[in-house]
Amino acid sequence: MSPPRVHLRAGLAVLALTGVLGWAWTGHARRVEERFIHALAADIVPEAIAGEALARAALGQPNLLLAYGSSELISGAGERDYSASRIFRTYPTGFNVFTIARNSRNSLLIAQDLAAAGEALRGRKVVVSFTPWMFVDQQITQKKYAGNFSLLHAQELAFGAGLSYATRRRAARRMLGYLGTTERDPLLHFALRLLAGGSVLQRALFAALEPLGRLETMIVRLQDHAECLAYLRGRPKLDPAVPTAPAAVDWAAIEAHAEKEQVAHSATNPYGIEDMIWMKGLRAWRTNPGSAGSQDAKIIRLLQDSREWEDLDIMLSVLRELGARPLLLSRPINGPVWDAQGISHTARKVYYDKLHRAAAFRGVPVVAFEDHDSDLHFSRDFFSHTSRKGWVDVDEVLDAFYHDTLR
Repeated sequence: MSPPRVHLRAGLAVLALTGVLGWAWTGHARRVEERFIHALAADIVPEAIAGEALARAALGQPNLLLAYGSSELISGAGERDYSASRIFRTYPTGFNVFTIARNSRNSLLIAQDLAAAGEALRGRKVVVSFTPWMFVDQQITQKKYAGNFSLLHAQELAFGAGLSYATRRRAARRMLGYLGTTERDPLLHFALRLLAGGSVLQRALFAALEPLGRLETMIVRLQDHAECLAYLRGRPKLDPAVPTAPAAVDWAAIEAHAEKEQVAHSATNPYGIEDMIWMKGLRAWRTNPGSAGSQDAKIIRLLQDSREWEDLDIMLSVLRELGARPLLLSRPINGPVWDAQGISHTARKVYYDKLHRAAAFRGVPVVAFEDHDSDLHFSRDFFSHTSRKGWVDVDEVLDAFYHDTLR
């Protein structure tokens, strides 16, 4: 036998052994993650850990409802007593919510998160949460996007199975607009450029590159599992046995109590803003209020021109192609604050109308709480972050969605 053939066989043997070991270790990691996933659902998992591995583990549990979002899901210490992971932590109605959220997330980043969950989404209910500010805040900045960027999730969108070429192409074009992110990985960056181009030659080159991209993604996926296991080892007192207490939930009574608390914590101003937020600096804002409707043209232009609508449609396409059963959950605009800024209800209605049209186009249900637009105590600040009272309304919707009673 010639030496080249010996080397080839030896190399193939090493690759095969590496593959078997990786497969076995991944199986071990998944079993550990699944064992502790219910215990983790009761807390806000750190940003660096709440990635693909835990999302897939949560999707594998019929009594967990996966919710993706931004700061509205994690903002405010006091409000967390009424947040979904607290209200449902003992599974009173048979489930809990597993939250994957980071500050300053937008639809394009969440689309990458969803792509990472991949085929695990098929047939599963999933909630995507956001606030109206995602559509009017002059887009997510380069710095904020880069701070939330996940190489693994970007790779899953580019190379993962289940997504059409057209959807990956649209996403690639948008992803390349955020400098300093995809460039970290030359293979991914080149692949996205090929996807974004879309010529016959570029499609052929991408097809040739795709197997290598999937191999690299598998390697990074192992790192994701390793980080989850390291996090769990660092919490030796975490008990995987989560106590449950089935019970009827009196939503009206809980909301009345939450509203009473919220009123007591927003007594320093006439806008329902949390006292600690008002006292930190918003008092100065009130000294120069806008006249009625004076800012309507500006806000309507921002809403109409926002690139976020394109990113939202990309995200909805990802959900549809992966076979998920999604719910879009928007927070309402903080009407009393926007009124004082010179933004009328007529202008605010542009947001609700565009959101409903975007969701209807992809056949996705949406709850935007527009009937709470002028509710003084639904939001805790200018940015529509959820108050104690608001959280109870959100929780009730999540409960109805899980139990198929949402109207």
